[in-house]
Amino acid sequence: MTMDLHTCKDRPGLCGAGKDIEMARSVAAALQIPHTVLDLKETFRRTVMDRFVSEYVNGRTPNPCIVCNPNVKFKLLYDFAKMNGFQKIATGHYAKIEENEGRYLLRRSETAKDQSYFLYRLNQFQLSHSVFPLDGLEKSYIRQKAEEAGIHVAEKKDSQEICFVPND
Repeated sequence: MTMDLHTCKDRPGLCGAGKDIEMARSVAAALQIPHTVLDLKETFRRTVMDRFVSEYVNGRTPNPCIVCNPNVKFKLLYDFAKMNGFQKIATGHYAKIEENEGRYLLRRSETAKDQSYFLYRLNQFQLSHSVFPLDGLEKSYIRQKAEEAGIHVAEKKDSQEICFVPND
């Protein structure tokens, strides 16, 4: 499942978003699994982008990922998954979830690519219904396996900027 947050059609200059959707579609085809695109543009704009602009205009340094993850990504992906008969969602985040006496703890990844900081606002329900299968695997290993499987995203540049701000 891919979230359509801002495509080239509605935000000129952000062609990476449209390309990411096409890339996800081709990966799903290579793996012979169904692929769905969930249109979340309006929700994303209202929940993440408008807040980002407001914070920035008021002299603060917003982090859109920590707003998006609990309020858009992990909430709406899970809602979609549940409606389609799935109990959990899996994402490509480098982090770890440990269960300890009925509590779910977010832990840093053992890899150099730790992304737990961006997930710290996930609640117990979200953690209990999430899986991070990349934890413990180095990015180079993941890219090698993709290449071996004929999945043409192995050379894709790492995303390290705000997804909706063009040209970094």
